[in-house]
Amino acid sequence: MENSGSGFSIKENSNSFLEIRAPAGDETWARGTNHYISWGSRAIEGYLKIIIRKNAEEIESINNIPVMNKRYSWTVPADFEDRSDYTVSVCYSNASIESTSRPFTVSENSPAKKK
Repeated sequence: MENSGSGFSIKENSNSFLEIRAPAGDETWARGTNHYISWGSRAIEGYLKIIIRKNAEEIESINNIPVMNKRYSWTVPADFEDRSDYTVSVCYSNASIESTSRPFTVSENSPAKKK
């Protein structure tokens, strides 16, 4: 589509964008605690798939999350191992657009807050 009167042109889906925002990576989430997986997006509609990976292996997936929600409340399963190689991916349209977090840690307890 073009608009010659204003001097710009727009191509459908040329600006599609998806970016995971949380977890950002390097944080620690305790088993059994609730956290938001969040993302930013532009020029995509419909539903996402969230994939939780441990050492790059898919261990959990959540389907049919509306893109427009921008976040999903997730409870870290009690049976997850203490490890520092978990990642979260948000995928759109069979992974044609995907964004993956940096690695984060799952542990029995959250680290003490620094004073």
